[in-house]
Amino acid sequence: MRDERDEGAQIGQIRDLGCGEGDVELLFNRHNEADLTEAIPPFDIGRSEQRGGGNLGVHDLLEEGCQPLVDAGLGHSSSILTLPMHEALPPNLSHIHAAVIAAWPEHVAVLQKSVAAFLPDQLLRLDGIADQVLRLVDGDMARYIEGYRWISRMQLEEELHFRRTGDYRNSTFEQAWEQVYSKPEVMGPYMDGLLVSQVLWSNHAQTLLSFTEDFLPRLHPGARVLEVGPGHGLGCALAAIHSGNFQVEAWDLSEASLRRTQEHLERLGVADRVTLRDPKL
Repeated sequence: MRDERDEGAQIGQIRDLGCGEGDVELLFNRHNEADLTEAIPPFDIGRSEQRGGGNLGVHDLLEEGCQPLVDAGLGHSSSILTLPMHEALPPNLSHIHAAVIAAWPEHVAVLQKSVAAFLPDQLLRLDGIADQVLRLVDGDMARYIEGYRWISRMQLEEELHFRRTGDYRNSTFEQAWEQVYSKPEVMGPYMDGLLVSQVLWSNHAQTLLSFTEDFLPRLHPGARVLEVGPGHGLGCALAAIHSGNFQVEAWDLSEASLRRTQEHLERLGVADRVTLRDPKL
């Protein structure tokens, strides 16, 4: 028999952690997916706007009396991350983290765990990418955080499904196309959330740093760079911004993705340096 009190405690832990990478074990094989409604409270756009949403800095949260949210420290044996978050993060990352914490306080433990994976110099380099993310967000932080909440929930639901069944929910291209890539109402929040995750999730951030610092510098000047599935367009934009004067091309089957990529490239002033194509045409 299952202990309902123990299950309740597991749900509480998920709520406290705010649904992030690796936290799925707390629910795996213990609850059905309907329990996620209780485990992950819906995004409250009103609360975000009332508390300042995209305009808050972490120091503002401290002044508002939210010290417990960021005062746990970010332990790291070889970095400055034993300091509170507001002292450990450079400005652009600090701005994004603060906005997410303001809208989703339960998520702070996930952010702390992610930041602790980086050395200080890596955070400084990632801050440059965070600057590009903020330029793409263009003051509409609440919408992008809503997408980030959505993609975090989706990631947990999909991982639960895979661990329980051993199969992906959309295991064929046809299924993925029908359920995701052909639907603008799904691709919109997906791309918004994915953009924010590029500097919040350590695996995504490390991939971007490797792309900009290891891969691109190895290419000869003027090399051709192809990105398949640009999504929000940050990757091909970073390639276009790079000093290598690359010939950048991006392919995507999703019209919503191509439109978003075009919009973001224009926002960064590099639309004329990237060729977008739909392979279906």
